[in-house]
Amino acid sequence: MSALRRSDSAQPPGKHRLAVIDAFRGVAALGVFVFHAGVIAGFPKRVLPPVVVAGHRFSGVLSPVGLGASGVSLFFVISGFCLMLQRLRAVQAGQPIPARVYARNRFARIVPAYWTAVLFAAASWFFLGANVPRVIRDTLVHLAFLHGFSGHTFLSLNDALWSMITEAQFYLVFPWLAVWLERRGWRHFVAGTLVLTLACRVLAILPPSRRLDFGVALPVLITNQLPGRLWEFALGMALAGLILGSTSGTRLARRFLWLLLVIVAPALCVRTWGPAVLSEPLLGLTYFACAGFLLASRASQPARDASRLWRWGGRFGRASYSFFLLHVPVLLLTKAIFPSLASQPYALFGVLLVLGGPLALIAAAVLYRGVELPLWTRLYVAHA
Repeated sequence: MSALRRSDSAQPPGKHRLAVIDAFRGVAALGVFVFHAGVIAGFPKRVLPPVVVAGHRFSGVLSPVGLGASGVSLFFVISGFCLMLQRLRAVQAGQPIPARVYARNRFARIVPAYWTAVLFAAASWFFLGANVPRVIRDTLVHLAFLHGFSGHTFLSLNDALWSMITEAQFYLVFPWLAVWLERRGWRHFVAGTLVLTLACRVLAILPPSRRLDFGVALPVLITNQLPGRLWEFALGMALAGLILGSTSGTRLARRFLWLLLVIVAPALCVRTWGPAVLSEPLLGLTYFACAGFLLASRASQPARDASRLWRWGGRFGRASYSFFLLHVPVLLLTKAIFPSLASQPYALFGVLLVLGGPLALIAAAVLYRGVELPLWTRLYVAHA
């Protein structure tokens, strides 16, 4: 595990990075992109639109497109892993991270690119003819990371940005979570955070559901923030400790593989048929096992030493945050170019993938090279 001990994917690009983690970021971003392309094209979230093949009409076919939304669970696991890995390495080096340095680095990591993406989304809605006062209000709420607290703003402006309030909440509580993990051990930590997560998710669905604006039900609003999504972050944090403290990558990889084989089928079944209260926790556990297996089995090679496939995946993964932030408004603008396809979901879906995908990549490259990377590098404070 020596390569992992030298690597820190929470540091700015150019430092030693983990190819597996960068590639996972890319996979998560692509999954979310495909999901939103389907939603914008008019695909139901659970099944494919009806289609006629050779004179036979097929309807109610389960949609694999909806699984792309689970990329958010992978993002949360990765986030917990990277922050905990960074903290553990700093402690091992005898240089704990001061609170002000931690806060500045978290700001540098997500805020400049996020604010730019919010303004881009607002400009896109102005171009599409949306209500100007409402767009201005939603923009201000998003800039302040408050959009997750209202059904009127939860999915407004940019459907992908709801997860940023959850990420910001995790950044706020991470120092206390890390102390809990370090003092009580990973078993107590994983069990305790699971109890908190499930308690929140169960309590959220007990009252009668009241539908809010944009089709967002109150339980959805509650369960998609902390502690409703806490366990996914906690699994990533525990993963960092397990990987860094392991003396046998082969043995650890075997355990993760067994866990993956046991959990993947139940996770997919629950994701498809419910109960919804267990969906994200089981998906988080699946990604925890998958990431753990790859990290342990590959001995955590830095990106520069990895195979060509991992290097290419890692390159996209480094810019995947910018891609994640911008892909929804780019897809909406792409849809506006083809109004005649509004009633043809399969044709529109294909156009969004073929044309919207490259356009989103271009926009992400501009955001990454023009805002995210330079400001992250400039504002980041090295501490170890």
